[in-house]
Amino acid sequence: MTTEFRMPATSKWRALPAFSLGLAAQIAVGASAAAQSTQPAGSQLPALMDRQKEIALALSACPPSVASKAAVYVLDKSGYIKVQDSHNGFTAIVQHSLPTSQEPRCMDGERTRTHLPRILKVAELRAQGKSREEIKRFEADAFAKGIFQPPARPGVDYMLSTENRSPSMRKGASWHPSRPT
Repeated sequence: MTTEFRMPATSKWRALPAFSLGLAAQIAVGASAAAQSTQPAGSQLPALMDRQKEIALALSACPPSVASKAAVYVLDKSGYIKVQDSHNGFTAIVQHSLPTSQEPRCMDGERTRTHLPRILKVAELRAQGKSREEIKRFEADAFAKGIFQPPARPGVDYMLSTENRSPSMRKGASWHPSRPT
């Protein structure tokens, strides 16, 4: 028996743009890692996690058939470091699009080629103490100069983890796919 899931036409989800596979999941919220924080409150740096926990969290974004052979990156005080090479073209990482977010991702080769370099560079710049505005300027300049490349074809970006966390735009609120905001 197959169950089909459909969102009601009046759902708030209807307003979400369909940018790419998994983008809506990128703003999903799961269990908090705040207790693992090694950064002071209000820091522009994401909290550092126990390495083994971060590896497991990154791989939780992947389907089981992909996870065992995916490359894995973990966040260090100076940026991300690769702790496992890929044997299938996929890369697992816990992205922090905001310092307080936690977005486990599992990217195919095209996303690894085009999106991963930006994730790595943003983390490096944050670790160097660059401001949000400086980072945005660097990204825009890097795209303009061709340092960062747009995808040449559609890619796959799995976000299967139940531990996604992203702050809401509303102060004091957070978004979770199973709870209305």
